[in-house]
Amino acid sequence: MNRSLRAHRDVAAGAVALTTPTLAVAAHALSSGMAPGSAGIVLVAGSGLAAGLIARGLRSLPAMALLLTAAALVNHLLLTVASSSQMPMSHDSDASMLILHALAIPLCALLIVAADRLYDIVTAVLVALGRRRLPRPAGVHPVRIVSALPPLAGRDLVGSNGLRGPPLPQ
Repeated sequence: MNRSLRAHRDVAAGAVALTTPTLAVAAHALSSGMAPGSAGIVLVAGSGLAAGLIARGLRSLPAMALLLTAAALVNHLLLTVASSSQMPMSHDSDASMLILHALAIPLCALLIVAADRLYDIVTAVLVALGRRRLPRPAGVHPVRIVSALPPLAGRDLVGSNGLRGPPLPQ
């Protein structure tokens, strides 16, 4: 498999794996006024990794939006279960969270798909430039670097006994 194609799938997967937990934690923190605990963050980080693995095969905007929506629902359930004793949730916070998700999911999906396509373009240009051999300008010759110091290989350096640490007492 082409190395650039492998990296291409990893870019989209990494973006989804980082976006979904960030979106979930930010939406819950903004709507409830307090950040979720460490258990909730660990759960949504694992969910983000799973979403990133699923995203490796996705390239279209509707598929990416659907994946981000499903991940947001899973993350919402995980954060609600993990922090049910810490964060009091009201119907007002549910509405604000729904609005935040409704705005952020399409925007994130659009940005991920746009970055994915931009990566394709930049990679194609770099590959095309890398295959083309540029001519050497006239009058420019390769430079050979010569050292004025004698080589140190095979010589016993003064004061060196090969041990690491302070010098041994004599």
